[in-house]
Amino acid sequence: MNVLIVEDEKLTAQRLESLLANYNPEIRVLAVLRSVKKSVAWFAQTDVQPDLLFLDIHLEDDSGFRLIEQAGLTLPIIFTTAYDQYMLQAFKTNSIDYLLKPIDADELAAALDKFKRVRQAATPPLPDVSALLKLLQPATTAYKDRFMVTIGTRIRSIETAEIAYFFFEDKATWITTPEG
Repeated sequence: MNVLIVEDEKLTAQRLESLLANYNPEIRVLAVLRSVKKSVAWFAQTDVQPDLLFLDIHLEDDSGFRLIEQAGLTLPIIFTTAYDQYMLQAFKTNSIDYLLKPIDADELAAALDKFKRVRQAATPPLPDVSALLKLLQPATTAYKDRFMVTIGTRIRSIETAEIAYFFFEDKATWITTPEG
């Protein structure tokens, strides 16, 4: 998973990186940015989009909400802030969670677990390719090659090639051969 951290407090950003590495060493921090201006420029320059954004609300040059607006962000966000009064505004964006500083490892883990659940629910499961290929194969239906019929008190086997047609009469199914 690729993440981006937008945090102007160096120690908080380092702690968050450390907590992420402890949670899952495969999490890749693409960058740690300190301002709205640098973040907008980063999004404009990069081809690699993060799967998840960790965003502080009060940055050195503006609000984290300004970054969302200016960069037109639609990716999932976990807000990390010391202020609880922005919670409602945060949840009106692409918010996964809202963590108050100092960030607690258990709360971070719960937020990341929630992100995984949301992402899995939004991603349709991959189709079973072998089952799809089997459906595309022409049908090979095996038809009966003979019928067992009762003629008087005898039972006779009649091959399908010997049958002219079937008909239904008096609650019984009848076979007619070309000979009658």
